[in-house]
Amino acid sequence: MKYNVGVEITGHNRSKESKIIIPKIIGGMPVTRIGNNAFNGCFFLKSVTISNNVISIGEFAFADCSSLKFIVIPDSVENIGDCAFADCSSLKSIILPDSVTWIGIGAFRGCSSLESIIIPDSVESIVNSTFSGCFALKFVSIPDSIMDIEKYAFSGCSSLKSITIPESVTSIEYGAFSDCSSLESIIIQNAECEIYNDEDTIDSSAVIYGYPWSTAQAYAAKYYRRFVTLKNK
Repeated sequence: MKYNVGVEITGHNRSKESKIIIPKIIGGMPVTRIGNNAFNGCFFLKSVTISNNVISIGEFAFADCSSLKFIVIPDSVENIGDCAFADCSSLKSIILPDSVTWIGIGAFRGCSSLESIIIPDSVESIVNSTFSGCFALKFVSIPDSIMDIEKYAFSGCSSLKSITIPESVTSIEYGAFSDCSSLESIIIQNAECEIYNDEDTIDSSAVIYGYPWSTAQAYAAKYYRRFVTLKNK
């Protein structure tokens, strides 16, 4: 359901509440947006439930909520703003519904306890620093809707061991997988994927898998990385 008008949650009194439920209706109007900085710095907040009228989560909406462990994002949400959950250092997992089409710059940056993430196939780009500094991140599922992995997208994900880049991805930008010190393998399924020409684009720990005469093979050769050939389709 779409709403042209609605209520925006704009602020919070920074009380010691540990649990918050975003209501569906306020004053007879649907709550459609959590505004920029609405809950920024609510250090005692541990749990958030968002009603299924909310379409947008604003920039820095839950940034620095360092005790936040649990949040339910309903399948009405389409946009997650820049740094919306940045530095939520206690957040271990989050489920993103298929309704989400945009995840902003640094949206989960510094979520140092986040262990897994499944990116919905409604998203087309993993933008700058989306998951940078997610030190505990071990599992990432990238759907074949993704076309670009922008700079520093997974930088500093030092627990990530393996990742598959689907054929849909046409570019991997500078530093996208830098400082991923546990990365053992990266599988690049698009033979023509543009990989930014710098040794820090992919951490040196990773074995690169790709097709013969691919950009992945050329990158591996230039920076003296181990390369394993994928079988042609």
